Amino acid sequence: MEEKRFITVPLTIEAKINFDRGEEIEDQILTWQLTENEFNSLYNSGVFTLLNNECELMIDDFESESIEGNNIQVALSRLQNWENKNCCKEIEKLINMVTTALEKNTCINFDF
Repeated sequence: MEEKRFITVPLTIEAKINFDRGEEIEDQILTWQLTENEFNSLYNSGVFTLLNNECELMIDDFESESIEGNNIQVALSRLQNWENKNCCKEIEKLINMVTTALEKNTCINFDF
C-alpha cells in the first residue's frame, strides 16, 4: 500500500491559522500529494537531509514538519544554491513551493 505524503503551503495568513487548527480549505492551500516515486526521488537526492541540517528539522518518513519564519528564506537560499538541485524535476517543484510560502509569508508543511 502506498503511503500518503503531502507537502502543503497555505496561501494566506488566515489559511495558515486554519491549517494549524486542522482545518484545510482546499482552495486556500497549495497541495502536492507525492507519489511513491516522487518521494523516493526527493529522499534519494538528499534534499531532506539538506533542509533538516540547515533548518534544524526532522523531515522524514512518518514525520510532520513545518518550515516557517526566517527558515523559509534559509531553505530557499540553500535549495537555489544546492549543487544537486537539477537531479530531478521534483526539486524544482519543491523550490517553487518554498518560493510561494515566502511570497505569501506563510509556511511549507511536510506530512509524511
